[in-house]
Amino acid sequence: MRAIWDEFEANGTPEAQFAKSLDRFQPPLMNLGTGGGSWVEYNVSFDIVCERVGAKIANGAPWLWDWLKPQIQEFFAAQASPG
Repeated sequence: MRAIWDEFEANGTPEAQFAKSLDRFQPPLMNLGTGGGSWVEYNVSFDIVCERVGAKIANGAPWLWDWLKPQIQEFFAAQASPG
């Protein structure tokens, strides 16, 4: 079990990269599902989400990031529009 964990942490194999992508996929889904959650609480921007989470998701599951990114963009666009 320790070897599998070390592989995941090293992010050096395609399997580890995919697993890390799935691990990073859940928090944005939770934020979208809760009206922004910690993004709102900590004044997080779209660019920060892309940099800190999007890049990791795209590394191992680019199609997943391609699906999620427009939803995140839509959320932040709605936050920026008045009213």
